[in-house]
Amino acid sequence: MDRKTFWQIIDDAQKTASDVHGVAPVVVAHLKTLESDDIIGFAQNMSDVLDETYRWDLWAVGFIVNGGCSDDGFEYFRAWLVAQGSERFEAALTNPAVIGQWAQPYENECEDLMSAGWDAFHAKYGSGFPDGAITGKRPADPTGDSWEEDELEKIYPELCKKFF
Repeated sequence: MDRKTFWQIIDDAQKTASDVHGVAPVVVAHLKTLESDDIIGFAQNMSDVLDETYRWDLWAVGFIVNGGCSDDGFEYFRAWLVAQGSERFEAALTNPAVIGQWAQPYENECEDLMSAGWDAFHAKYGSGFPDGAITGKRPADPTGDSWEEDELEKIYPELCKKFF
């Protein structure tokens, strides 16, 4: 599955779902209609976009809008960002502060979307992915400049004013 098709599935689900937590079930339902290679391709694309968002600037924004952000919380925040659809996702990669325009305080996580491909594959085929089906490229550490909590007001003053 190419990236364009991946985003079309996300965008369609995002438009159909009543809220961000409804995106994953819509995606799973769609994926279950596809062949195994396409479901695996979706999961690979999900892994890839999550790896692309493993950045300090996005972690800072996730920390601000969620009132804190652990390692796991950052995973769920990044999945929430994917669930926003391709247009918002791309905008956030260019300017992470834009997330403040649509984020809600403390409610910016979407853990279920992370496993949508696996859930669909398991539901359709009764097993998990074959060994080695999904390859990760995430760096050991987030990319970009690290930060300390007390620096966030200098880095993202408007976001801190809105969310802190």
